[in-house]
Amino acid sequence: METSVPERGVASGKDSGNRRAERLQLMVLAVAGLVLYLFELGKGALPDWDSAIYAEVTKEMLAGHHWLTPYWNHHPFFEKPPLLYWSQMATFELFGMHAFAARLPSALAGVGTLLLVYGIARRMAGRTVGWFAALVLLATKDFYHWSREGTTDALLCFCIYLTVYGYVRMREGDGRWFWLLCAGLGLGVLAKGPAEFVAPMAIGLDWLLQGRKKLVTWREFWIGAGLLAVIALPWHLWMLAHYGWGYVQEYLGFQILARMSRPLQGNTGGFFYYFHWIWEGSLPWCAVGIWALVRWLWKREWQFTLPWLLMGVTLGLYTGVETKLLYYVLPFYPALAIEVGRLLEVWNRRWRTVGVGLVIVVVGLMGWAMWRRAHWAGLPIPNAERALALTAKEKADPGPLFVVFLPVPDQNIELRTILFYSSRDVVGQRLPDQLNKLAGAVREYPVVDAIMLKTTGRTLGQRFVVHVVSESGDLELAQVSRKP
Repeated sequence: METSVPERGVASGKDSGNRRAERLQLMVLAVAGLVLYLFELGKGALPDWDSAIYAEVTKEMLAGHHWLTPYWNHHPFFEKPPLLYWSQMATFELFGMHAFAARLPSALAGVGTLLLVYGIARRMAGRTVGWFAALVLLATKDFYHWSREGTTDALLCFCIYLTVYGYVRMREGDGRWFWLLCAGLGLGVLAKGPAEFVAPMAIGLDWLLQGRKKLVTWREFWIGAGLLAVIALPWHLWMLAHYGWGYVQEYLGFQILARMSRPLQGNTGGFFYYFHWIWEGSLPWCAVGIWALVRWLWKREWQFTLPWLLMGVTLGLYTGVETKLLYYVLPFYPALAIEVGRLLEVWNRRWRTVGVGLVIVVVGLMGWAMWRRAHWAGLPIPNAERALALTAKEKADPGPLFVVFLPVPDQNIELRTILFYSSRDVVGQRLPDQLNKLAGAVREYPVVDAIMLKTTGRTLGQRFVVHVVSESGDLELAQVSRKP
């Protein structure tokens, strides 16, 4: 009895020290993530696909007080569920309608995923593994890039790993964490619909491989199922009741089934498409990940199967989908970071310099990324469109703003970027087959504003009076009127 008290005191002190170390690590990761992901976040115009589209949807929802129905170019927009739009509504109200506010929800979701990776790896393999895994993710190029775009995928990735974190805590014996799993699942459905199912597919396979142990009571299960239904169903049922079959055709038929069965908007690739881009987007960690995979198989560490299942389900699912886009596989990178972190922890036990070297590498990569961002002016095409669209917004002439194209394969004018920055009705016009739209507008209004390539302006000048108002790069904003 005399020795038990000091032993408990020592254990209590050790636990207290561990908790302090965990809090310190979480604080360091949160600050590093915020600095890296928010630095120069508003630099560069929002590009056509998909940032400008989602920002315009949010802007029109706010302007029309449409809290449930997304609108794009004044028409109902059924392509994606509303979690990103609701998040952007809050940031637009707080910071104004510009690129920083449009990208902020994605950046914060990236920081959240970083902290969840720490928590998952720490619960699975210890605090050092959690620290290493989070540092690896912090220094993963593609995860950094796509977390700074105003798209649905960073939010989806956060929801997937929130779901996974709930499951990992469930495995420790407390079924109430099933409620967090269901909340993450519901939020993921509101972020990107069925794409959230990456998480339950990987979790279900892991549960089967780990022996199908009972993790929740029936009471916990039904509370969780009810929470999932309350989060995910109301918006979908409301849209179905108000828009019926048209909503189902666009939301499920086109955006999901069509993307699976055929490449849309030219986004195609072969069987090894994602293998190639994951390799480029996660160097050097993907090379270390191959070593980690071999070691996992050799050591038969089946208790760490979950991250490999997340990688396998993500890669397998989207390799089978015919429409290929780089950000589809964003959930691959956090799982890779967990397994790379686990291997680095093994090396660190043998060679203590590994941990110090990892910190140096991560700090160096962060500095390099921030230096590049500070010297980056943005993609040239959206910046030219933004400049002319803002000029057209200031003019506020009556009538629509035309964006005029010629049928040239390499011609690229980002109409959706112009729509967001101009705050005007925008009409796309391809010459010569759609010339009647522009001719009709010229008959209705004395002067019509149009954004086009400079070469297009010369072609258009054969039929109309074209007065150039402003130029930016290869583009010009012109006033078009009838010839006398």
